[in-house]
Amino acid sequence: MQTDMLQADIEKFDLHIMIRNLIRMYQIKNENNAVDFIYRIDKDIPKQVYGDSSKIQQILINLLGNAFKFTYEGRVNLTVKNLKIIWTT
Repeated sequence: MQTDMLQADIEKFDLHIMIRNLIRMYQIKNENNAVDFIYRIDKDIPKQVYGDSSKIQQILINLLGNAFKFTYEGRVNLTVKNLKIIWTT
């Protein structure tokens, strides 16, 4: 039985740099638009995280791209914060 599994390349990367680059990219793309771009990164977000940086970046690009594409007035908010997950069995 063959299963199509999504492969993740787990590596250590700087999440703050990734977010700052995305913010700059969308600020430039949005210069002539009537939509405000509001962003916030909580102070407790670690700089170095483990994950698949290219997949995380692609997800954020898709989310922000759709937000700007379908927002005609008002604002787009990007908030990055830690969520506490409680596992129970």
